[in-house]
Amino acid sequence: AFFGMTSKFVEVTLSHKYREQTSDGTIAGGPMYYMEKGLNAKWLAVIFAIATVLSSFGTGNLPQINSIAAGLESTFSLDPLITASILSVLLALVIIGGITRIARVAAAVVPTMAFIYLVGAFAVIIPNIGNVLPSFISIFSDAFTGSAATGGFLGATFAYAFDRGVNRGLYSNEAGQGSAPIAHASARTDEPADEGMVSILEPFIDTIIICTITGLVILSSGVWKEKFDNEFQRADMNFVAG
Repeated sequence: AFFGMTSKFVEVTLSHKYREQTSDGTIAGGPMYYMEKGLNAKWLAVIFAIATVLSSFGTGNLPQINSIAAGLESTFSLDPLITASILSVLLALVIIGGITRIARVAAAVVPTMAFIYLVGAFAVIIPNIGNVLPSFISIFSDAFTGSAATGGFLGATFAYAFDRGVNRGLYSNEAGQGSAPIAHASARTDEPADEGMVSILEPFIDTIIICTITGLVILSSGVWKEKFDNEFQRADMNFVAG
């Protein structure tokens, strides 16, 4: 998370510094702009733009929509096709409005989402407040032991557990991915470094605070000691099978 905060500051600051105003008055920016204008590497900017479009499906859309559809299906027996159709319409209404509407919607949705999540998390933590300190101790004492790797995923190696942790961190804060600076480029501020400082809060809140609270929910409630039926991803099952 701390490395993510550093990379987030750099990429957002550069994105804001090299942003441009389009003919319709909107602001456009991102890594592809400072690659072209700052590094004089238009070819690299083109590669990044194409890679970002492809990445938006694999890391930005498919996992999240799949999680929403699967959750609604298991809880309310709602057909995933209906969920996908509704989400497609809502996303289209946001995306068609351009970067300005995307930033405005994100500014409203993300804090609300975080607030609701925190309320639910503390509703679990507060009744189990006596287990919070032992949970913290177990997090730090077992972080680099064999139980961290084996308990993380059915006998996984430490390297695999570390890799999965980095992957989940990227899902959480997008630090270093290059997608967040595109949205930050439209911020109303004249000093690029100011926007970079604001962006540092994102990995801190997303990864350090919210993910820590998630861990405390699991550990303090004792649910991690119970066994539940789970359907793992095909890639995970192939890894376990060797």
